[in-house]
Amino acid sequence: MTAFAASVLRVAKRGQLTAGMYSDIIVFDPARVHARASYTAPLVLAEGFELVIVNGIIAREVESLSGKRAGRVLQPELQ
Repeated sequence: MTAFAASVLRVAKRGQLTAGMYSDIIVFDPARVHARASYTAPLVLAEGFELVIVNGIIAREVESLSGKRAGRVLQPELQ
């Protein structure tokens, strides 16, 4: 699913869990995922996400943020 989106958007080295690629991984239980944000509290994190890894760096584990920011805005390769 992500490999197709990355190829359509021409984003290099993304979309697959393969050596030499940049990978972001989210581990979650679909039955436990629930948005807690609201109009008056838009920055409240959702629940049910066990682990979020961005470029190999843990960004969130269970209910706490690591404070590390390993991601960046991706720009598609234009022809």
